[in-house]
Amino acid sequence: ILVLDKTGTITIGTPEVVKEKIFKEFDKTLLYSLVSSSKHPVARGVAKYLKSNNPDIKNMPFDEFEQIPAHGIRGKTKDVELLGGNLRLMNNNGIDVSYGSENTLFCVAFDKKIVAIYELSDKIKEEAKEVIESISNYGVDVVMLTGDHEDIARRVSKEVGIENFIAQQAPQDKLKYIK
Repeated sequence: ILVLDKTGTITIGTPEVVKEKIFKEFDKTLLYSLVSSSKHPVARGVAKYLKSNNPDIKNMPFDEFEQIPAHGIRGKTKDVELLGGNLRLMNNNGIDVSYGSENTLFCVAFDKKIVAIYELSDKIKEEAKEVIESISNYGVDVVMLTGDHEDIARRVSKEVGIENFIAQQAPQDKLKYIK
C-alpha cells in the first residue's frame, strides 16, 4: 500500500483563489495580516490573492494569533476578533455557514459574523496520473489522504485514478492512518 497526501504530492500545493464572495464589507488589511501570518497553503493562497488585488496592502500585528490545526487561524486586535478557515472552524465557533462548493473554502468571520468566503483550487501535477497508474500496475494499492472535504477528494482521486481516499483528515489523523 502507498499512502499519498493530496496537497503538494498529487497537486502542486499552491491553491489559488478562483472566487470571492463578500457578504459584508470589512477591513481587508486585517484579513491580509491574518492570512500572511500563516504557513498553510490555503491561507497563503488568500494572501497572494489579496496582495495581487491590493498591491499597497500592508501587514499589521495582532495582539493574539493562533493556528488551529486542520481548521484555520484566529487573530485578535483590541477592536476585533478574526477567524479564517474551513466550515468546521466556523461551526465550532457558533457561526452558522451553509455554503456548497467543489472547491476548497476559506471562510472569514469578524466578531463571529461571516463576512466573506474564498474558494480556492489547486492544480493537479502534470505527471501525477501517469505515475499513480504506473505504481498501480505493479499491484500497489494507492490511498490518498486529504484535509479537504469529500467532494474535492473524490474529484481529485478520480482525475488521477486513485480508487481509495479519505477526506477531512487532520495531520494527526493522517499520522494515525499510516501507523
